[in-house]
Amino acid sequence: LDENERRLIEERFGCKVYLRYGTKELGVVAQECEAQTGYHTAAESYIVEILKEDGQAAQPGEEGKLVITDLNNYYMPLIRYQVEDYAISHCKTKTCSCGRGLPLIGHVRGRPQQIFFGAEGEILSSMLFSNYFMDYSYVISRYKIIQNTPDCLQLELLKAPRFTQNNFDEMMAGLRCKIGLGRHTRIDVKFSEQ
Repeated sequence: LDENERRLIEERFGCKVYLRYGTKELGVVAQECEAQTGYHTAAESYIVEILKEDGQAAQPGEEGKLVITDLNNYYMPLIRYQVEDYAISHCKTKTCSCGRGLPLIGHVRGRPQQIFFGAEGEILSSMLFSNYFMDYSYVISRYKIIQNTPDCLQLELLKAPRFTQNNFDEMMAGLRCKIGLGRHTRIDVKFSEQ
């Protein structure tokens, strides 16, 4: 979840939302506690490392690639398995205020092929687009996003049966606001036949 989605769910349901990080191959690797200062890793089951591109350990606050060793899988050992997700490293000597002694990792950003960038440094998750276009499924039935440069997003769209220019214009006006793009990022639209 991004922070806007978390706040919306908390507001609507009147409860706190806690995040988990996991993969299909490994299961739940880490999750937030009530302090919400990072993700506690399931250290009894996994060794979690965050490595920079040069293979060195990321320092606290630095982003790197998650590398995980599964301590429980005896049939197909995953040793220093590169998940391809990125996360922020957390201080290894600082303990969480909740009192749990489990190691922490910071925000999990996801996979780079699922991330887009704005011209002013904005980081955009592909989930923002999928959630947004889901609300406009009566306008657009399929979409593809291509980014070759940070200053331009190319949208290839397939019109839905209820497409009109008015509801398309409304969708596009809201898109820039929803994803928080600055004025220097261009959005080019191309309609596809299939």
